[in-house]
Amino acid sequence: MKPSKSSIDVSEILAKYNSQCECIHGWNVLSSPFVEDEYMFIMERSYISFNLENRLGTRPFLEKIEKKWILFQLLKAVSSLHNKNIVHGDIKSENVLISTGGWAYLSDIGNYKPTFLPENNPSDFYLFFDASEKRSCCIAPERFFNPSSHKESAAYGFDLKKAMDIFSLG
Repeated sequence: MKPSKSSIDVSEILAKYNSQCECIHGWNVLSSPFVEDEYMFIMERSYISFNLENRLGTRPFLEKIEKKWILFQLLKAVSSLHNKNIVHGDIKSENVLISTGGWAYLSDIGNYKPTFLPENNPSDFYLFFDASEKRSCCIAPERFFNPSSHKESAAYGFDLKKAMDIFSLG
């Protein structure tokens, strides 16, 4: 893989991620250890069986009470993050990890992804938010902007609002 020639300051994003990981020891929030170098992050996750998207389609299907339990855990995880002034930024079924015991963990805090996306150019959306290529969108509408009428920038992980996470929870 060739190093990126972009103007993104990785050190600023990494510093923000490290400071968030230090205070994320709340309800069901998985702060993954990672290996880093100048161009690549390798996230490690342990003891997880499925993500929520895969689990919803796997037999035996979840009972109604199990779905409520997962939802409760997600609400507590987001509440824990928001109480520490951390906004996830990319809540979707692929970022909810499920253990064999039925515990749900919120992972992949999206502060390295662009806060705002141009509404007329889906390339950033596909790159950062549609890894599964299912064309589903859990992003709050205020994150999309018209480049011709606004001076918004990508602002990676900054200016995220708690309401954006609530929208993503559904």
